[in-house]
Amino acid sequence: MTRSQLHYADRVETFEDTDLLVVLGMLASELGERDAMQAAIREAIEHRAPGFVPLDLEALLSTRSAAHRFVRALESVEGRVAALGPVIPVEHLRTLGIPDVEFTGDLPARYCLDAIARLRRLVG
Repeated sequence: MTRSQLHYADRVETFEDTDLLVVLGMLASELGERDAMQAAIREAIEHRAPGFVPLDLEALLSTRSAAHRFVRALESVEGRVAALGPVIPVEHLRTLGIPDVEFTGDLPARYCLDAIARLRRLVG
């Protein structure tokens, strides 16, 4: 698997690409349509490359309210993932709108929960 790094302030976290893309896809759906934060996340998903997810957290979270909103949305996604049980069903993964990724099986929920925890630590 390929890994990508996200930077925020003076911190860096490394993520498995698939886990990060799933979390970002769920986060985008949590934020809703016609939302600047959602658009930035969708753009990062669409313009990614192996080992590179171009999500500019500095720009995305440039205000305290944006950072707070991002963390609240992550908490909501965390609850959704936990409610799915030990795995995220492949059927759900296929609805996330991640181009050029073919999900062929369920994904252990703990992978995404770990990615969410690291994202929260990064922006917290």
